[in-house]
Amino acid sequence: MDFQTQLVEAIAAFASELNDGTLPSAREREVVSFFAFGPLSAVVAPHRPLRSARQIGIEVAVPQRQSTTDESHKEFVCKDLVIWHSPNSSTWGADGEQRAFPLAVIEWKTSVSQAGERAAAKDCRTLADWLRETGDRSEAYSVLVTGRTGPRRVTVRRISQSAAPVLIYDSGAAGA
Repeated sequence: MDFQTQLVEAIAAFASELNDGTLPSAREREVVSFFAFGPLSAVVAPHRPLRSARQIGIEVAVPQRQSTTDESHKEFVCKDLVIWHSPNSSTWGADGEQRAFPLAVIEWKTSVSQAGERAAAKDCRTLADWLRETGDRSEAYSVLVTGRTGPRRVTVRRISQSAAPVLIYDSGAAGA
């Protein structure tokens, strides 16, 4: 089983929670926490890529892509949700210098307007640039949660450096 299958399983459970009244209206940081400590932790299993809750990081550093002329350069950047290859990992090596790459990076946006869709599209482009410039060492996903009350929709796109983002989950789609 691959990580993407595990992620979609957790996202589907999360979409149900968002719409059955289990979770309150929330913004991005709360949504990430609800997901990480709820449905994502629930799919942890010894025989799967995400085999320990200690592989999950919220707002943790990963190696940064090279800056462009209009960007300030940071050696590391924090990502919303990071999944490490093994428990108790980080981008920092034992010597404090090594730059380990995560198994997956998941960027989140929440929105009640078209602005959220534009921000999510920008996240997709930024993640594709990051993959291209860091050697495509990690999987990357963009999650958009739209709506604060009533039916909330969750969409997930898989990002790669060489192709357009691929929709891998849509809670608003028939059969989701």
